[in-house]
Amino acid sequence: MVLQPQPKESELVEVVVAKLYEREKMCCDSCGTEITDPSKVFAMSKDGIQSNYVNPGGHVYETVTVMTAQNFELIGNPSKQFSWFPGYAWTIMQCKTCNNHLGWRFTSTMLRPSCFYGLAKSGFKVVIHKRTTPECEFPEYYESGTTYAVEYIPI
Repeated sequence: MVLQPQPKESELVEVVVAKLYEREKMCCDSCGTEITDPSKVFAMSKDGIQSNYVNPGGHVYETVTVMTAQNFELIGNPSKQFSWFPGYAWTIMQCKTCNNHLGWRFTSTMLRPSCFYGLAKSGFKVVIHKRTTPECEFPEYYESGTTYAVEYIPI
């Protein structure tokens, strides 16, 4: 049996501090434009933060609900027809940069929250942005602007 050297306590502390400089973002799957932050994910249905919904055309969307979003344009007028959330009108969202379909904005004048977003999982990805800090002793590990895509939403 070969024993592996144990990392020094100072090395472990440096790795933990370096992890503090990571920032996750939910970005357009097509162009990488930031849409929202994973901390804005919330449960709008009894199924939790992520549910599958079918539109009238039979297309299934795996959808994640978030409180805020940015860098999108709305297409068309709000509609209450076939709304996945009773009492809410939906409007199609697309990326402001590349016109990729992102999901829908849901609005209501009678319910709370009055506005939220249903992001189609096919329209976004979660990326981890690693920032350089002057105190960081692992510059090869942390390069400014480096991003890594992940296939899940951490809770």
